[in-house]
Amino acid sequence: MDGIALHVTHSISLFKETEVALSSRGIGVDFGTADYATLDPAEIAAVVAAVPRLDMKRAFAACALHLAETQPETTYDTFIRDFGERYVPGYAAPSWVDAIAAGPYTE
Repeated sequence: MDGIALHVTHSISLFKETEVALSSRGIGVDFGTADYATLDPAEIAAVVAAVPRLDMKRAFAACALHLAETQPETTYDTFIRDFGERYVPGYAAPSWVDAIAAGPYTE
């Protein structure tokens, strides 16, 4: 379960159990991360031929943008924050800086 829950939080997932780190890195290949270059181009072509991408870049970006627009509080520690910061006017994900400044302590 951690493989899915943590795959977008590389600062954690890459240091968890082998299966979690592998899930994170494998999912990253779909987006062209550095691991993509370590795979055989013929094998990648065979996988894409068997399982077409179906306009994944555009469809995924639209989904990420929707999350940034409608649920910004869920995006602060994931790459979806990047979509919000770049494309959503007035986007403001929660910030630890704001939480600390607004804390109940007087010092």
